[in-house]
Amino acid sequence: MSEEALAQEEQEEQPQEPTVEDTAREQGWRPEEEWEGPAEDWVDAKQFVFRGQLMDRIKTQTKQLHKQENEIGTLKQGFQEFKEHAKKMAEHEYKEKLAQLKTVKKQALEDNDHDLVVEADDKIADLKEEQKQTVEAPTTPSEGELAPEIVAWLPNNDWYNSDIAKRGAADAFAASIREQNPEMPLAEVLENVSKKVAESFNTGARRGANNPMTGTAQAGRPAKRAYGKADLNDEQRKIGERLVKAGALKNIKEYAAQLAEIGEIQR
Repeated sequence: MSEEALAQEEQEEQPQEPTVEDTAREQGWRPEEEWEGPAEDWVDAKQFVFRGQLMDRIKTQTKQLHKQENEIGTLKQGFQEFKEHAKKMAEHEYKEKLAQLKTVKKQALEDNDHDLVVEADDKIADLKEEQKQTVEAPTTPSEGELAPEIVAWLPNNDWYNSDIAKRGAADAFAASIREQNPEMPLAEVLENVSKKVAESFNTGARRGANNPMTGTAQAGRPAKRAYGKADLNDEQRKIGERLVKAGALKNIKEYAAQLAEIGEIQR
């Protein structure tokens, strides 16, 4: 067999690249002589394939947009749930502190300890004023990129991401300070927020664990039972999982313990 014949045979054995017409036919296109629809609707193979590719891209982009919209919707829902939960926790903290101070005042009256009565009255007035400012403070924006001042502030105030009650109080303090001093630099605002949170929470004291007058630990308090995912109903479990996923809480047990503390889980 001649070299030309061998070359021709090898060329015939190699798979041929599909033409535009071949690709279009696989997608349902037909030549004009085979077209059975309205004449004005017929397009050539190249245009047919292009339209198909365009539709595929539109479908892909639409799916991506829907996915992004769903993710944004989930984030917004989680943010709203976080705000509502923080509000409940802050309200519970306020009521518990107020009840403790009233108990101290009542005992002081029975003991005729007038100095302690005055001190308790002062602390009750301060607590009520703080609560009033927290309730009336406008909501601060929480979406978007963090300012450099906040990025620098967070490492030294890690409680902001781990303690939901303190975080709610910090947001309220920041809003109140901004409203009263709109020209104050952000770094100074954050410094004031740290001080106010430290003062309000007695340098890290948790809900009701300390004496409201001295900040010292109370003895003889019964140990709290551990709560977890099994104690939550379906709706609470979903909310808790969203808060954990968003980074508002460390784990679902923390959320369950907080719900138990404010009376939303049957003890």
